[in-house]
Amino acid sequence: TVCIDESFAGFNTVKEGEQLFTKEGEQTTLLDNSVNFLKEYEIHVEWTTGFCNALKELDILETMQANVTLKNGEKLSLSGLLVVNKDKLKKLTGKQLKDLVEKDYMDMIYAHIQSLANMNSLLGRIPQE
Repeated sequence: TVCIDESFAGFNTVKEGEQLFTKEGEQTTLLDNSVNFLKEYEIHVEWTTGFCNALKELDILETMQANVTLKNGEKLSLSGLLVVNKDKLKKLTGKQLKDLVEKDYMDMIYAHIQSLANMNSLLGRIPQE
C-alpha cells in the first residue's frame, strides 16, 4: 500500500512534476516503478534480518577494531564492527551449515570474509592530510 501524507510540509501543492496516476485513475510508470522498488526493498530487509538473526543465533560473530596510522602520524580507529569468526564457522555442525547453504546465507558469509581481506586496502585510501 502506498500512502500519501498531504499534510507533510514538503508535499507538492503546486502540482508540478510527474503524475502518479493517469486521468483514468491507473498507476503511471513512475508509480509502478516506485511500488516495485518498495516491494523489493521490503523483501531484502526481511532477508537481511533473517541473515543477521541466524549469525547471532549461531554465535559466530565477534567484534573487530580497525586501526590505521596516517602518514602524518595521526591514528584512526574504527570500532564496533562485527565479523564472522572463521574458527567458529568451521565448528558448526553439518545441519547448521546445510541450513546456511539452503538459505543462501553462505554466499554472503564468503563475500563478507573476502571483503575483510580488502580492509587494509580500504584503510589505505583514507586521504592523507
